[in-house]
Amino acid sequence: MPDITIKNAIPEDNSQLIELSKQCPMDGDIKAYIDRNPDFSKIYQIFDNPILLVSKSQKEIAGCLGATHQDVIVNNSIYEMAAWGDFKVSPSYRGTRVAIDMLEELYNIELQSNTKFAVVSILRGNKKSLSFTKGKGKIPKAQALDDYVFYSILPFGKKKINKDYKIANANENNLDEMALLYNHYYEQYNLSPRYTIDSLQELIKNLPGLKLSDFLLVRKNRKLVACLARWDQQRLQRYVVTEFSGKIKLLTTSYTLLKPFFEMPAAPQKGNTLRFVFLSFLALRNNDRHAFDNLIKACHNSLIGQNYAFYNICLREKDPLGNMLKKYISTKVYTHNFAFSTTYNKNITDFKLTQKPVHIEYSTFI
Repeated sequence: MPDITIKNAIPEDNSQLIELSKQCPMDGDIKAYIDRNPDFSKIYQIFDNPILLVSKSQKEIAGCLGATHQDVIVNNSIYEMAAWGDFKVSPSYRGTRVAIDMLEELYNIELQSNTKFAVVSILRGNKKSLSFTKGKGKIPKAQALDDYVFYSILPFGKKKINKDYKIANANENNLDEMALLYNHYYEQYNLSPRYTIDSLQELIKNLPGLKLSDFLLVRKNRKLVACLARWDQQRLQRYVVTEFSGKIKLLTTSYTLLKPFFEMPAAPQKGNTLRFVFLSFLALRNNDRHAFDNLIKACHNSLIGQNYAFYNICLREKDPLGNMLKKYISTKVYTHNFAFSTTYNKNITDFKLTQKPVHIEYSTFI
C-alpha cells in the first residue's frame, strides 16, 4: 500500500471528495449515495469548529471523516458534543489501516479540544462500522444509546385533520413561543439543545433551503402544542439512487401503475435524484400524540402533488409515536447510536447520557 497521510481537507480536494461519495453508497431498501456537488464541505459551514479529514496517497483520496460540534444539555449540564460522520473509505483501500488511522487522528484532535464526547450513528447491520464501537486501536469502547428509525413515507392519499387542531405556517411573531415549546420538549432528553429567540432565528437562517415559513404550528384552544419543519435539503445535499431492493422494485411497479389515476409524483429511478422532504425539529407539548398525529397529517397533505417521492421523519425505535405512522405507506431504516468519551481520564458512562432518552436531530447530521 502506498504511503498515506491524514490532513485537513482543502478546497482542492473537493472534486475527489464528491467522487469518493459516489463510491460509498448507503445500504438499505433504496441504495443511494450523497451528492454534495458543487461543494462537498458546505454542510460543515453550518457549525462552529467543524473538522473534515482526508486520508491521501500521492495522487488520490483514500478516505474521509468529519466532525461537527455543538453545545448540548445532559442532565442539566452543558457540554460540547461532537457528531462524527462522513466516514468513507475508497473501495481500493478497504481492508487497510485507512479507517482506523482516520478515527485515531480525529479522536486525538477531539482530546485536545473542549469536546467532552462524540456521537456516531451506524446503520443496523453494518458490521464493519459496528466493530469500531467495541474498542479498537486507541479508540475507547463506546456506550450504546437509543436506536432510531427512519420512516420514509409516500405522500399519497389525503388525511382528515381533527378540527380541534388549528394548523398554520410559522412567522417571526411566533419565534418566542416556538423557542419556549422547544425548550419545554427537550427537557425530557439528553443531548438536546436549548434555544433563545435569537439562536433559533439564527439556526433557521443558516440552514440552506429552510425558511421559517417551512415550520408548521399546531394549536389547540389557541395554545401552541406542536411544531415541525419541512426541510427540502436539495440546496445542501442530494441522494442519488444506485440500486433498489426487491421490495422497492415491487412498490415502484405498483406506484407506476397507480400514478395515472392518482395525484402522485414520478417513481424514483436508478441514477436519478430522490426528491424528498426531511420532517425535522419536532416539538410536542406534553408528548401530545393527537397533536403529533394531526401535525403529520398536515405535513402529508401539504406534500401531495409537490413531486416529492417521499418524506422522512426519524423517531426513537421505542417511541410510541411510531405507532401513529402505521397508517402510512412507508419503508423503515434502523440505526444504532453510540457515544465515545473524548475527555482524558473519563469513561463515557461517567456522563450518564442514558439517564434520559437521547435526542438526535438527524437532519443536521453529516
